[in-house]
Amino acid sequence: MKPYRFPQAPSKERGSTLLLAAFALVILLGMGALAIDVATLYVARTEAQRAADAAALAGAKVFVDAGCSNDATCDGFKPQARTQAKAVGDANEVFGQLANIADTDVVITDDTRNPQVQVTIRRAVPTFLAGALQRFLGSSGSSSNIVAKATAEAFNPSGSSAQFSSACLKPWIFPNSTPDGKPILTAGGTIADAALIGTSFTWYAGGDASNYRKIKLAPAEDPAQYQPNIETCNPAQHQSGDQMSKLPDNARGTQAGLNDLINSPGQDDINGPPFLVTPGSSNPLVQAGVITTTNRVTTSSSIVSVPLYSSCLGGQCTILGFMQLFIQSYAGDEGEGGGGGSEGGGGGHGGGGGVDGIKATILNIAGSSAVGATPVVGGGASLLPVRLIQNQ
Repeated sequence: MKPYRFPQAPSKERGSTLLLAAFALVILLGMGALAIDVATLYVARTEAQRAADAAALAGAKVFVDAGCSNDATCDGFKPQARTQAKAVGDANEVFGQLANIADTDVVITDDTRNPQVQVTIRRAVPTFLAGALQRFLGSSGSSSNIVAKATAEAFNPSGSSAQFSSACLKPWIFPNSTPDGKPILTAGGTIADAALIGTSFTWYAGGDASNYRKIKLAPAEDPAQYQPNIETCNPAQHQSGDQMSKLPDNARGTQAGLNDLINSPGQDDINGPPFLVTPGSSNPLVQAGVITTTNRVTTSSSIVSVPLYSSCLGGQCTILGFMQLFIQSYAGDEGEGGGGGSEGGGGGHGGGGGVDGIKATILNIAGSSAVGATPVVGGGASLLPVRLIQNQ
């Protein structure tokens, strides 16, 4: 019997398995290179976007610190905004290198009410597959370009149709006029006089319409919460049109609470605009050795937000808008009664059992004629929101 012979493949099919394996290997390598490229570009794009966001926000905050919103003098602060945007953006790394933002990559709008800062970050990122394709097509490049943009706005709602709400308020409500009788906001919620920004006044509690009132920040609060609300941040949000309940004019705690808030004696000082804070000897960062009294910073516990009232009737005050103040000192005497006048002439004060006075500089003013709409929220270290309005 002859042995059985297995059929053999035609000679033309020999080596096809090797070709298929080689082809599959090329596909796998290409897919691996593509995955690496995609991951690399994604990480680099995320880092670039983060740097652009930070740069735009830092640039827009300069206009808030300058107190120039809603006034044409914002033009004078564009160089500082550009410098700050570049400095903050360049502190971030994009694919292992600092962002290196050029002057032309920072564009500032001419909107004097809500100035905007747009930052663009560009970076060439080395890639495997894309670089190989470029070389195959005759290009000498071996990288792909990524672009990240961010636009931030220093938003002042004054004169707009936007409802505005603020949090982290202090338990004081101020009249819609300075102690020397100048209006702060118009009936429509616009700033009456931009020259008020940077002006210092002394307000006194009790008495006539030129004096501030002590208020409850939440319905459940009582006079015992007055001093703690000076020293801390009350998270309750309030907006124009809200009613605020007055506390008795003789509620104690202003002097102790205010001195604890601003770290007096040895409190911070301010100059500007643009407003820069000189840390005092009692500033916690100075005490901890982080900074010295020769440094300049843009925030301080002496910077507070307070509501403005249009009227106070029957123990209720109606919020018209908000002010941001830099508190310089306590200017009253809780232990003794007495009279006197406020700085700038006008606005008496009085009340038995002591007089509370607050000396402060106006940093920002925000009003709104809208009532009931979903509000834009400010508050805290910056009364005016600094927000990203474009992220692409």
